[in-house]
Amino acid sequence: MLDVVVAGEESREPLLRYLRTGGKRYLPKLATIRAEHVTIACDAPWHIDDRAVDRRKRTIAIRRAAWRAMVPRGRT
Repeated sequence: MLDVVVAGEESREPLLRYLRTGGKRYLPKLATIRAEHVTIACDAPWHIDDRAVDRRKRTIAIRRAAWRAMVPRGRT
């Protein structure tokens, strides 16, 4: 599952204050939503690998069993 943090306009200043401390102080209360897929829509270009991409909508989805961890014996 994805934990999506929602920060509206009213959260802008508290979130900026938190980020300016390097995430060490002033953690604001933000709403979170748990989901298997999320669609993000934005009027501005996206930046992917330092390149502007003209994309207005993107869906991020969880694929079950898409990742596995190999743990050596005796390490569990």
